[in-house]
Amino acid sequence: VSQRLIVHGAKGRGGQDGSASPQYRNGLQAVRMIAASEGIRGFYRGLGPSLATYMPASAIWWSAYGAYQRLIWNAVEVWVDRGGAGQGSIEEVSARGSTIAAVQTSASVAAGLTSGVITNPLDVIKTRIQVAHTGRGGQVPTFMGVFRDLVRHDGVAGLMRGVVPKMANTALWSTCMVSVYEFLKRLAMKDPTA
Repeated sequence: VSQRLIVHGAKGRGGQDGSASPQYRNGLQAVRMIAASEGIRGFYRGLGPSLATYMPASAIWWSAYGAYQRLIWNAVEVWVDRGGAGQGSIEEVSARGSTIAAVQTSASVAAGLTSGVITNPLDVIKTRIQVAHTGRGGQVPTFMGVFRDLVRHDGVAGLMRGVVPKMANTALWSTCMVSVYEFLKRLAMKDPTA
């Protein structure tokens, strides 16, 4: 529903796709129109491509997050070795809450940017499937059909449409998520002295 509202626009504002697509007054009307024209299946259009987008995005994000943390901690260690922390040792610097938060936030943003750019082509195809009108006989466009049409009409660059907002969204969302994750992880840890 949200994808259709974004692409097709609300009544009176026109859609972004330039087609004579349905114009919705609000989300409730969109739900009603989708249910009436496509049934329950209309709400699950693009489920396969969504899973094909979100599963690799998550795997890429968590792998990149761990890798970026190691890279950033290595950079912090080099900085400390070169006297960047004054008289502080790497143990003292790395134990500071502010250093830990800075490393985790930086790694999260970098992982979000990486995941966003790598999975953007999948996201473009997924969104097109979700918002497409059914074809003759009620057929929903296929993943490969949308891919071929997109490349034919827009070239390979069409797969990167919206990459900057996708990267920003992924970086911001993942930073919020990992902040809560790391906080809860610290809370759940047992005190070794207890």
